Amino acid sequence: MNFFYTLIFLTIISSNILVRLLVVNQEKEIKKIENEILLVESKIEKIDHNIAYDTSIKKLSEINKKEFNLVPILQENIINLNK
Repeated sequence: MNFFYTLIFLTIISSNILVRLLVVNQEKEIKKIENEILLVESKIEKIDHNIAYDTSIKKLSEINKKEFNLVPILQENIINLNK
């Protein structure tokens, strides 16, 4: 009977240790994934800033002057189709 209680006690202790090890492992995995998420968010933020810069009016005007040399459509060139 004493052996049975000892066996149950050791089983509970080993189960407790196993669960704690699993929890620690999962916490490490969560921390790793959180770091990867932060890295991806940082890259997205940089891309957003680049897009904001590249689509600014000043930058688009510079690109237009260098590459296309387009002019705005004048009011008298717009055709009214509702007449």
